[in-house]
Amino acid sequence: MRRAIAICVLVAALTGLGVAPVAAYEDAGRDGRDPGAYFDIAATKRIVWTSGTGHRYLMIWVRGVEPLYEFAPLKLRVRLDARGDAEADAIMVIRNGDSASDGRQDCVVVVNGAIHEGRWQADLAPSSGTPGYYDRFGCRIRAAIVRPTRRIHWAVTSAGYPGSEPDRAPDHGWYR
Repeated sequence: MRRAIAICVLVAALTGLGVAPVAAYEDAGRDGRDPGAYFDIAATKRIVWTSGTGHRYLMIWVRGVEPLYEFAPLKLRVRLDARGDAEADAIMVIRNGDSASDGRQDCVVVVNGAIHEGRWQADLAPSSGTPGYYDRFGCRIRAAIVRPTRRIHWAVTSAGYPGSEPDRAPDHGWYR
């Protein structure tokens, strides 16, 4: 047994792996077409993992029916239920070029009135063939901010702009 442990330690030291990130859980939700929505949400994904440093992170990804132009104004509101009582314990706001974010991409999480900055991320759309379009985008935060007591449920709403309707995914309830 000691020899096996020594070999594992030696391999980790030689390859520089240390402690690898571990996915705790990952779930995806799909949403049907919503004609009239400014930004029609096609799918969302929630990932919770532990990094190599031991911190747990929460990432919410959002994908639209059409790729999002990088300067298109957009505001998404993500309700997070971290305690299982079907109430929003935190609100994540993901902004892409809207006036409230001074035309930049950012994300914040509001918990009990306190605002925490997250990390805005995006994948450029390889399928569109046009530079400057995002295939998916989202927000990453430390999971401790929302103080989860169980798996985090989520629901995403895109803001409606004049002449359009907001889109909610899922249409009712929560992704679990």
